Amino acid sequence: MTPRYHPLDALTTLLDRSEVTYQAYVKNNNSFLYAKILRDCNEAIRELLLSNVHFLPSEIRHHAIALLHHIDVWCALWDFVEKSEMPVQTDAFTFDNCVNFPKQEVALLVDYLDTCKSL
Repeated sequence: MTPRYHPLDALTTLLDRSEVTYQAYVKNNNSFLYAKILRDCNEAIRELLLSNVHFLPSEIRHHAIALLHHIDVWCALWDFVEKSEMPVQTDAFTFDNCVNFPKQEVALLVDYLDTCKSL
């Protein structure tokens, strides 16, 4: 049976890319180089979700909204710190964010997308 396509299928790839980048960021002393790549990853996730969240059933949509909220706050903080500190690629780049990555919601969203593929 051919898997079904969902407009958010690329989300799992983008999340995997983000995880690999985050691990490299931590491994490399929180360098700005990896923080910038992580910013790009988050922006790609944000754009995909904003363009396609309406395809999700209402009981799943709030999981995507939680991820969007995290990314919106994270990017706003990232932009502020980057502008005020003007780091170079090898500088450590960190900031506090009170809106943590919504692990449980993302896991439920990915589970839903995986289920759609197997229908």
